[in-house]
Order: sequence, then structure tokens, then C-alpha cells
Amino acid sequence: MSQNDMVIANQTFPSFRSDLNSALQALASTSNGTSAPSTTYAYQLWVDTTTAGSNKFYIRNSANNGNIEIGTINQTAGTFAANVTGGVTEDTVVALAIALG
Repeated sequence: MSQNDMVIANQTFPSFRSDLNSALQALASTSNGTSAPSTTYAYQLWVDTTTAGSNKFYIRNSANNGNIEIGTINQTAGTFAANVTGGVTEDTVVALAIALG
């Protein structure tokens, strides 16, 4: 799990470097973890790793008060299945699978 509040406080050099490295690691790993980051921002991406092999990919909504599921990352099959809605008259959900390997 790699999550960070993304706030680099005014601090001494060793602590600053550690905090910065933690923030960069969280960005590089899409703030993955078994729950949403404790500090969230509008449009923040994160991956829920609760279910081994099948991770949910989320983006925070513009009001920063909820998550929107973008899709599912299947680690075993090496695929991403997107949740696509809109542009249809009956608000149908369409799955799009993309091979990652």
C-alpha cells in the first residue's frame, strides 16, 4: 500500500525527503490500498486492492465526497475492464476489456 496526504510540510531535510519520497511513491502507484486514502482530493485516482487479483480502479468526484468506479484490473488475466456509461438512451453500462500483456 502506498498512500500519502500529498502535503509536504515545512520540516528538516531528512523528514522532508522522506515525506516527498512517500508522496511520489503514492502518485506512482495510484494511491493503492485496501481503502481510499485518508486525505482525498477532487479527481484523485486510487486503486482498491481489497480483492486479490481483481482490483477496483476509482476516481474521486468533483465535490470530493465520493468515488466513481472506473473499472476493474484483473491481475490474473492481465486485463482492465472499464465501466462505461453515458451516451445511451437507457443508461446502460457497457464493459470494455483491454489486454495489458
